[in-house]
Amino acid sequence: MLTIDGSYGEGGGQIVRTALVLSLLTGRPIRVVNIRKGRKKPGLKTQHLFILRALRQITDSHIQGDRLGSLEIEFTPGPIRGGTVYVDFQTAGSIPLFLQTLLPVSLFADQPVHLRIRGGTDVPMSMTWDYFVHVLVPYFRPLVQRLEVRCRRRGYYPPGGGDVEIRVMPRFRRSLFPDFQTFLATIRSELGALDLQKKGPTLRLDVWITVSRALQDRQVYERIRKGFEKSWHQKQWSVTYQGGYEDSRSPGCTAVAVADFGTHRAGVDLLCRKGVPAERVGQKLATEFRDFLQSPDAVDSHLQDNLVLLLALRGGRVRMTHLTSHTQTHLWLVQKFLGAIFHREGDILKVEPT
Repeated sequence: MLTIDGSYGEGGGQIVRTALVLSLLTGRPIRVVNIRKGRKKPGLKTQHLFILRALRQITDSHIQGDRLGSLEIEFTPGPIRGGTVYVDFQTAGSIPLFLQTLLPVSLFADQPVHLRIRGGTDVPMSMTWDYFVHVLVPYFRPLVQRLEVRCRRRGYYPPGGGDVEIRVMPRFRRSLFPDFQTFLATIRSELGALDLQKKGPTLRLDVWITVSRALQDRQVYERIRKGFEKSWHQKQWSVTYQGGYEDSRSPGCTAVAVADFGTHRAGVDLLCRKGVPAERVGQKLATEFRDFLQSPDAVDSHLQDNLVLLLALRGGRVRMTHLTSHTQTHLWLVQKFLGAIFHREGDILKVEPT
């Protein structure tokens, strides 16, 4: 059994979420101690309990210590069976954070997986739903036969009420491989290594603006777009505006800029905040994305952290913005399971695809 210090580095819930994925893929039992020990309310949060309950439904795993506030859990992984999971947070608990565990696990199930989740689609301290769908999800699609993602309803803080649906048709079924190394070798042989070292010559940008229907009278969508257009000043780019007004239980809005560079996608997202004019949201999105384009980096800082697990599976190279504390923690955790597989060459993070 591998013991993991949940207070390492940032000491956040990401350690628990990723450790569960790696345990199931490698088949190695884990004990996570000091969970979120340095936080204001240490231990397991409600979100983590929902993750563990969902894993009980689609895997044959054994769990001890899954109680609210628990500082320690033991997880003995079993086969990833797949099937259907319905979860209702009854709060604005982050659906994208929940999927940081459930989606990677579902990719390698024995049978199709159907996830129906109710909670927060766009909430503080989490990526927005549009960033998750339009930036992150495309990186997972090569690993499966089919991956369908649908948002039935948006859910903003504090009431939540968002409703999303995920359907996965697996391609690489973990249980068909006798050991993790064979599983890993097959993925790398069939998919090849990641090569995210340089931005491609794209001049196309999709700007997703999603706004609660309750804000339509105040023309929030139009004002965010106007703010973006006023600050963009990149006439050589072809900009397409997506999204619109959608139903939700409470007011809220998001703005996401996404560019497809051929080899990869990257983006910047913003969550609207009370008291910040809609025009300023659009202006800030344009400024932040323009700053990203002026750097030599291949991926944005949020994406680089979410790609650590995928880089470990496929091998390859990713050019980082800078080594954030969040990414450092993630690298440390993955190497607890897989050994010293990550190497740095300047701002390039690489895993040799042997």
